[in-house]
Amino acid sequence: MKTRFMWPLFVALLLPCTLWAHSNLDQREATRRASNPWPEPPPVMALKISALGYSHFAADMMWLAAIQYYGAERNRSDGHFRLLIPFLQRVTALDPKFEYAYRFGGISAVGEDGANLKAANELLLAGEKARPDVWRIPYIRASNCLQHGADRACMASGFAAAAKAPGSPEWLGLLASRHLEGEEGEAAAFDLLARLVENTQDEMLKLRVEARLAELKIGVDLGALDSALERYRQRLDQPKACPRDWSELLDDILIQVPISPGGMPYEKNTNCEPEPAGFGERKP
Repeated sequence: MKTRFMWPLFVALLLPCTLWAHSNLDQREATRRASNPWPEPPPVMALKISALGYSHFAADMMWLAAIQYYGAERNRSDGHFRLLIPFLQRVTALDPKFEYAYRFGGISAVGEDGANLKAANELLLAGEKARPDVWRIPYIRASNCLQHGADRACMASGFAAAAKAPGSPEWLGLLASRHLEGEEGEAAAFDLLARLVENTQDEMLKLRVEARLAELKIGVDLGALDSALERYRQRLDQPKACPRDWSELLDDILIQVPISPGGMPYEKNTNCEPEPAGFGERKP
């Protein structure tokens, strides 16, 4: 009878002790993790030496380590998985053809605020060299820059490289042309779009590409006329001089008066600036 009453008393005493022991468990676990951070991946050279020629096996082991690191939620707050790219760099150093490692790192390591944008794009650039046959790798790099970096050169080179890769979707050429700027960029855009017009069987896409080619030509023509007008005014030493006809601008650089894609000559506005006739408005 006495023993029967001892058990409830024992449980009543044990329960508060248990609750007290677990009251600050999360805090203690956070302190333990802070004092024991995730270990850095080993150096590449050490991995290659220790692989003893089995580089693909070592790459698989490092890939599993990278997945384990990414799967630990606590690493999200540590620079948004700041060690993911170093882990994947080891993977691709051992197996440069491992396509998915580049794509996984290029997307997963960046973070919402672009915390690891530079490192992720460096991994993707290495992937472009190792796997030029995969259009998604440069496409991800360009998309990263579009979303986070606002780096137009990065966007242009990434989308252009993706458009030239085998098996890339046809619309990529049109997208790449939107980001190519400057004289070299315009030449690359013309090349991409011209090849797209020749190869596409999609009539609607072909019409859009032809319209884009016309836009590019107008931009090039107006730029050439603007430059020729500036040289014309310098020759006359008259900053406000306006020719009656564009043929007066011909010189060693502008050797032919450009014609708009619609077959009509370019007109002059009230400020003596060249503009297309009946085709579209000049972009600022």
